[in-house]
Amino acid sequence: MNEAAVQTTTLKKIFAPRSFAKNFAYLFSSQVFSQFLGMIALIRVARLLAPTGYGYYNLVQTTASIGMIIAALGMRNVIIRDCARNPEKARSLYFASLVVRLLFSCIAGAGILFYALLSPHVLPVSLSGFTILLLVGLIIWDTAESISFGMQRMEFSSRTNALGSAIWVLWVWIVPASVLTVATVSFSFAMLQLFKAVLLGWQAKRLIPTVQISIRYSLKNEARKLIIESLPFYWMMLLETALGGLPVMILAQRSSPEQV
Repeated sequence: MNEAAVQTTTLKKIFAPRSFAKNFAYLFSSQVFSQFLGMIALIRVARLLAPTGYGYYNLVQTTASIGMIIAALGMRNVIIRDCARNPEKARSLYFASLVVRLLFSCIAGAGILFYALLSPHVLPVSLSGFTILLLVGLIIWDTAESISFGMQRMEFSSRTNALGSAIWVLWVWIVPASVLTVATVSFSFAMLQLFKAVLLGWQAKRLIPTVQISIRYSLKNEARKLIIESLPFYWMMLLETALGGLPVMILAQRSSPEQV
């Protein structure tokens, strides 16, 4: 068997279609399990931080989510589609999208820091660093999850999400109440998200490098193509953010953290 045939056989094994029922079961069970554990963790966090502390914690989450929308460039659907159609491009898709998104994360992170400097009563400067760290974790997670979804390997993100939820609820309920401050909770959540993102990225990436592809894709051309094709999705996500996350920021600007 020649080298081309070996590569084709390897690709078919890696990207063999998973059944809809199996993927749905992974996603549904993980979602239910994670939401249940998240609710349990939220009870203790809200009780100990409320009202002012939980308002700040919520602003960290909201600000990071808005930054993630800006830095993600609406690429998620395009990454999943291209990876499913051309699995041999999964490697170049992963690195091109990750590099572009991390570059835009620097811009979004600078915007978050600038906003914290202008409105420290809304988002304290001391929490802006945790917000940027959470933003990076969200970007890496979404990129790796898009690749795993394109490969029809939903079990990767499902297992990682369930593991992260279990770790979070255990940490929240085991540590002493005196340790659970806005800073420690925000930092711990950001580090957990970063850990989940790296773990998911490793799971998705470890299958791809074993395949040697003869055609070399230019990361620069791949990145340009992703940006152009993602613009319609990006516009829609910006509109949704303006209707969803932005009102929270406006409320925080005109109110107190307790009201948020």
